[in-house]
Amino acid sequence: MSPARQTIAVPRFALVVLMGPSGAARKEFAWKWFPRGSIVSVDRCREMVADDSSADSASAEALALLETWVAARTRLGRLTVVDTPGFDPRFRARMLELARQYHAPAFLIAIDLDAEPARERGRSGAKQSSRWRRGRQYRRFRKALERAGAEGWNRAVTVNGRLAGVEVAIRPLRVECDVPPPYDLIGDIHGCYQELRDLLEKLGYRKDPVQGYRHPRGRRVIFVGDLVDRGPDSLSVLQLAMTMKRAGNALVTLGNHDNKLLNYLVGGRVRIDHGLELTVAELEAVDPGARKALVQDITAWLRGLPPYLMLDQGRLVVAHAGLPEHLHGRLSRVVTACAVYGAVRPVWHHDRPGGETDWPASYHGKALVVFGHTPTPLVETRGNTVCVDQGCVFGGKLTALRYPERQVVQVDARDTYYPDDAPDLEVVSNGTNGADNGEHHDVHDEAHNETPPEIAPVAPCLDPDVDQGPSAQAASSPPAPVTAPSATSANADGGARQPGASGNPGIAALLPDLGPLLRGGTLTTAWLGPVKVRSQQIPVALDLIAKGNVDPRWLVFIPPPILPSASSTRKDHVDHLEEVLRHYRDSGLPLMVEEMHLGKRVVIALGRDDDICAERLGVRAPGVIYDTIGVAPLAGHLLETTIDRLRGVLEASGAFERLSARLLIIDAALLPWNLGNLDYVARQCLPAATALLASRARAIEALDGAIERGVPVRHLRDAALCDHDAARRTLHLLQQHVRSVGGPEDVRLVPHQVLATDTRTLFDKDRAWQWAEIERWMGGADVLFPSRRVQVTWKGDEDAALALWEEISSSGGGGVVVRTMDWFPSPRGRPELPAVKVRGRETLRLELGPLYLSPDHISRSKGRALHARQATAIRNWALASEGLERFARGEPFSAYHPYALAVLAARASAIKRPRR
Repeated sequence: MSPARQTIAVPRFALVVLMGPSGAARKEFAWKWFPRGSIVSVDRCREMVADDSSADSASAEALALLETWVAARTRLGRLTVVDTPGFDPRFRARMLELARQYHAPAFLIAIDLDAEPARERGRSGAKQSSRWRRGRQYRRFRKALERAGAEGWNRAVTVNGRLAGVEVAIRPLRVECDVPPPYDLIGDIHGCYQELRDLLEKLGYRKDPVQGYRHPRGRRVIFVGDLVDRGPDSLSVLQLAMTMKRAGNALVTLGNHDNKLLNYLVGGRVRIDHGLELTVAELEAVDPGARKALVQDITAWLRGLPPYLMLDQGRLVVAHAGLPEHLHGRLSRVVTACAVYGAVRPVWHHDRPGGETDWPASYHGKALVVFGHTPTPLVETRGNTVCVDQGCVFGGKLTALRYPERQVVQVDARDTYYPDDAPDLEVVSNGTNGADNGEHHDVHDEAHNETPPEIAPVAPCLDPDVDQGPSAQAASSPPAPVTAPSATSANADGGARQPGASGNPGIAALLPDLGPLLRGGTLTTAWLGPVKVRSQQIPVALDLIAKGNVDPRWLVFIPPPILPSASSTRKDHVDHLEEVLRHYRDSGLPLMVEEMHLGKRVVIALGRDDDICAERLGVRAPGVIYDTIGVAPLAGHLLETTIDRLRGVLEASGAFERLSARLLIIDAALLPWNLGNLDYVARQCLPAATALLASRARAIEALDGAIERGVPVRHLRDAALCDHDAARRTLHLLQQHVRSVGGPEDVRLVPHQVLATDTRTLFDKDRAWQWAEIERWMGGADVLFPSRRVQVTWKGDEDAALALWEEISSSGGGGVVVRTMDWFPSPRGRPELPAVKVRGRETLRLELGPLYLSPDHISRSKGRALHARQATAIRNWALASEGLERFARGEPFSAYHPYALAVLAARASAIKRPRR
């Protein structure tokens, strides 16, 4: 009986090192199984440099040539086979380093023949060796073989016995797939099983008892990762995907949540949070007799998922978190981490070192890259990339991209399943609009780049003040749809266009020399000293500026975000002023507690005349209003009229003369709330509240009938009543804070602090001076909206501050901002945050969801770590203040603009950070 053949599977792109002593037939093995052009031999390198393949004196030069040769082929993505004895561990380490550098799978094939046949080959070869040399080589080979297993090879194979029983099969990488199109690529599902079924049926798939779902025309589904966590039915989604994949109706890529579940199942150290706790609860609810087999099946299936897929002969790349072009067709731990978790650290590029986290901003590759991972409100397209994660589990949409048609099909989420980790979807996408009405549209159609019209927030039938009762509400017609106002709304009047609709024409000429920052430079600040700026964040900020609608010369100050306070220890509060006051009292810092309106934080740069703006900034305009990422929420006639009205107020109050100013930089808030948060209101807050109200009303009606029949479900009715009340409160908040903007007279500004004039900053003025100055502006000014303040000097003022916060919180106000009287507080020599916000208990429903106060949700709402964010906020405040100081001193644009750019980079990176 002939022995079984040993088959070695090698991917078509890999770095293969053949190791063996003299006489082990490495050359014959390589020439038999690998293409001639892929073989890099040390003997051939000796011949190239010294005209003699046996010239030991040229070994150093030959090895240097070999490394260059190997690096060139691996960098170009070619299969490379190194024929060398390979005894030196330093040489093997260098080969592994090259493989890691260029993201190539590293294989070691050790030819371990019997000592006697090896000696016979050595005697018969052209290069005769002494017995001592042959024995020494074999001992070195055995020692190298013992070490190889711990060196980090992707696969180390030992070939034993005669070479006749060995064969090599060159196969595609596991990420290369020859399944032909058409495909339907579905974004992050996160356990939304009902929405997945709705989407599959809308795409034309038919339910099959054996194959799950199949398409009558042979289309296949490609799941773009994150099948599990956060949603209500992750196990059903998993089982459907497993069934369809095994039946050949689907392909699946690994998502970060899928990988986290795999780590949990194999006993790895993972934190059971961010939705994993729901999947674990589903597994624990399975019958113990079937649970073990189910876990084994899921574990084996998840292990086999590729980190990304290359399809349609390389024209399509599907990766959960995306993949830069230079990593296509490569496979390593870094590539896997990048495809599954995102480009969160620099990765090699053959043209330049380092990398960038916002890779779609500069992607112009030939392959279409489809990804998810970071939810966006619209189907985001940049370059040749498409983001198909529209936050279904957060109350958004479940998206499918048809390929090669490039059409989008969407279904709405039936509920907001996991509001705790809900992203900030108010940031308008750079790409095309989603299919709001469920119709198909081309993602590359520029007609969809228009700003959506402003909407009225609440239909009359949902007025919480109308006594309809739960049963009456359930029996009534469904909630009236949200209606659009007249064409004189803010957006129709020239509101802020979407970033990315067209590039900023002045960006190329205006940007200073940012070479040091792009290489990871340091900026000097008066408060904190040198501050390191991460080079990977700068391209993100440059992309925001280039695609924004504000001339970059206006961006003299980017306001750092005001962080929320630490979680309250009270069971029924997420934020509470009492803990904040206690913290600052221990630091001995006097405070100003100021009412926080639910609006958009903005910076107002306002000139007394157009000449000063042209003189100091090179822009002939009366002024500008922009938000924390350098985007103007107002434009056109709406902006000009608002600036003129504010200028009139300042002239009438004598502010310009009193401050000896021709130009003012003001930190303020823009009202109403929906003026800067329209997309967030329309796509998340309003649908979640109306859906919850309608569903609980119907549930209450059904439970009332069951109670009348004697069914003991009163506790369920009480819970439904609580949810119904939470939805009504949320809709009441929307009516309170969202107003239709018919013209400039509907715009309000809440000034918080005067930052600088054209000649000096006002950081030497404390908050009491700021309050007194702003109070002088308020007389008869309909463009300004007043806010209440309480000064805390630790002489009994705490009670007044607490009373103010309780009044604002209970009435549905935004909360308060606690500011230190000093602009740069450093108690006990340690920098302290100059401002902290304490959000209102009711308005947190708009941020965390209507049910955030329920026992199941409030503990997760409190689970936030602020230490790292506090350090970043202090750093950004120092950078922003230093940049404004340099502007006020009259320094050139290139001197102060990098400071604003560094703050903007940190802000933009926070918006687009990969989700855990």
